[in-house]
Amino acid sequence: MMGNGILPNNFTFPFVLKVCANVAALKETRLIHGLIVKIGFESNVFVMNALLHAYSTGGSVWFASAVFAEMPERSVVSWNSMIDGYCRIGDSEKAYRLFVMMRELGLKPDGFALVSILSLSLQSGNLGFGRFVHWFVTVNGIEFDLILWNALLDMYGKCGELRMARLCFDRMPMKNVVSWTSLVCAHAKHGLIDLARVWFDRMPEKSIVSWNAMISCYIQHGLCRQGLELYSHMQNLRITPDENTLGNIVVGKQVMKHVLELETYNGGLYVLLSNMFYENQRWEDMKRLRKLMKERGIRKGKGRSSIEINGDVYEFMVEDTSHENSSYVHSTLDALTDHLMSLEWFCDLSVTSWQLEE
Repeated sequence: MMGNGILPNNFTFPFVLKVCANVAALKETRLIHGLIVKIGFESNVFVMNALLHAYSTGGSVWFASAVFAEMPERSVVSWNSMIDGYCRIGDSEKAYRLFVMMRELGLKPDGFALVSILSLSLQSGNLGFGRFVHWFVTVNGIEFDLILWNALLDMYGKCGELRMARLCFDRMPMKNVVSWTSLVCAHAKHGLIDLARVWFDRMPEKSIVSWNAMISCYIQHGLCRQGLELYSHMQNLRITPDENTLGNIVVGKQVMKHVLELETYNGGLYVLLSNMFYENQRWEDMKRLRKLMKERGIRKGKGRSSIEINGDVYEFMVEDTSHENSSYVHSTLDALTDHLMSLEWFCDLSVTSWQLEE
């Protein structure tokens, strides 16, 4: 097109940038950005929104924020794209700040941005902000579509607010497999195995995620027989298991064979396999698994946890001393440990089998 001397216009750029966004083509996005500036389309909000979206979905939030800051005119789409960009990289502080700024300016985020915010609230453990988003949607008369309902249901369920999760489920005018699976996962995550199975059996249709949630619930609570029976039923229905299914089952050489055939590089799956072999005292299988990990160059990543206290979310890792009150926290934990030992109470350390050879 340009080789024939035809310059792109305000209709061409958005279409090309949409393709860049779909494949996360950052290099091409930057080249198009330069062309936009050269031709003089920086003041076209339609073109700049497309550029902002391409940067945000491509993972280059720094470039997106620079574009956003220089935009002479911003629409609701501009704000939504920027919020989504921060949500994608897990920057809850900036995403929440933009959300509040939109509200102060009298702008209403669309369902796309609201779902991103709710997902981020779930990931960061900030239930309080998730509740605020629910309130905001309700009082502003924003339409509850199926995706937004599912995001609310998932957020409440995984944060332990099962009453609100059930309330959302009951109020949904239409439900899909995601809705049902979220309700199963909510009960499974918090140990309500019988209720999880009730909802699982009621599902009009099931996805692989639904099966994984129920099988995982059984395995994690030591009900391996029930988990294996469900896995066997799943195979009888000719449903193909994925890595999560295999990680949940982990019952010996049959599953080990699947792992070898998959040649998976999912470190979490190997850790789960190792823990299950430890619990069943299958030391030789553990050694073979460790050897396989070394051969494939797979390393276990450090686990990170988070907790919400009075509206603030704190993240921490094992032996973390970065918090200003870490010495007090560790001394309190030591005191609790001594107290539990004096009561002759012992915890189950099977899940820490990974450290046996460290």
